[in-house]
Amino acid sequence: MTVLTRRAALRALAGSTGLAAFGGPAFAAETFDINVGALYPMSGPNAAIGENANNALRSALEIVEGDYDLDLPLARADHLPGSPGARLKYLLSDHKGDPATARAAAARLITENKVIALIGCGDEKIAEVLTEVCDKSGVAFIDTDSNAQSLRQRPSQFSFRFATDEAIRAATLFDFFDHLRQDAKADVRSIALLHDKEPDDIRAAQMLRAAAMGRKTAITAEAPHLRGRADQSRTAAEKLRQEVDAIILIGSAHDSMELAALVADAAKGAPLICYPASTLDRVIGQAPESGQGLFFMKGFARDIRDNDPNIAAINTLYRSFGHRDLDELAALQFTGFLTLAFAINEARNASPAKIAQRLGAVDQAGNRTIMPWERLIFDGKGQNTGAGVVLSQRQGDRLATVFPGKLATAIAHWKA
Repeated sequence: MTVLTRRAALRALAGSTGLAAFGGPAFAAETFDINVGALYPMSGPNAAIGENANNALRSALEIVEGDYDLDLPLARADHLPGSPGARLKYLLSDHKGDPATARAAAARLITENKVIALIGCGDEKIAEVLTEVCDKSGVAFIDTDSNAQSLRQRPSQFSFRFATDEAIRAATLFDFFDHLRQDAKADVRSIALLHDKEPDDIRAAQMLRAAAMGRKTAITAEAPHLRGRADQSRTAAEKLRQEVDAIILIGSAHDSMELAALVADAAKGAPLICYPASTLDRVIGQAPESGQGLFFMKGFARDIRDNDPNIAAINTLYRSFGHRDLDELAALQFTGFLTLAFAINEARNASPAKIAQRLGAVDQAGNRTIMPWERLIFDGKGQNTGAGVVLSQRQGDRLATVFPGKLATAIAHWKA
């Protein structure tokens, strides 16, 4: 495995603008800057998303600046070979989770700071605003983590979405049930949905119902998880587990240890799948004795392509900035920025239109990313159609990838 050593720290602060500018070490006089705008929540309840995004972007920039023996775009090159003398930088701005603030910040970055592309965002409403701004300005927008179907259906020549489409997530789960029926001899005929009344949860349930059409596994029951009413939620779960072969627990970003207790109770009687698991796996991580055997739908897993030097090395680099492991959001943000840097290099100039054109032409094999994807390739609406997800299971002291088979590092333990 390649061992990464970070050369000089990535740092710099742009004083009066309120934008943090991150770039490499000093260059000779003939060098010039290429600026990218980054918009994430850096304050408020979602500030942790912005902090982790910053560390992910720093990690990607370090790969661009350095020379690493990794099979990733630009890793074995020094800086941007297509634009000799160019120094790539990103200007970090806080959108505060507010659409009006995001709109103003994006306009300022484009008109005053002359950024040639934007990357963000940590909020789907913000993603809609930034898509609109960039469409009007002719500047590429890398949407690292939004996966709303409404964005997927919106045509755009300048917006590129990296997160897995919700329909693909739902279909993968039913592919997993087919796999269990064929390879694990587990006949999963009926499943129940347990979800809150949050918009994200309701939308996920709708996508799962659509994915169940025509499948051998059917959704035969549903019940609400009532935030703040653990007693009612637990009662609902106990009733469901007597009626079905498995329970799908749809969890939102607001879930807490209360939900972890609910999960533990429900899992005693029927296999339980946490969907999606971007926050639920961290909740269960705080109570591992409650999480044994649970399944998690994930957009990223560090054990895929076991012993892959790309994933191991980038995780080490990311930890050197933030002292924590990569999760799905950070992995998407890293991949988004590295892909943008690749497109900038391919464009060989600082023309925003040319960069957007090169992004639209990206076609990379999944194993040249750190994601569990077949490919990185965009359709005419800017959606990464090669994106995919995995099913992981808590087995002992680790989360092991159990589906799809080509990425699996363990066999699923399914208890009927």
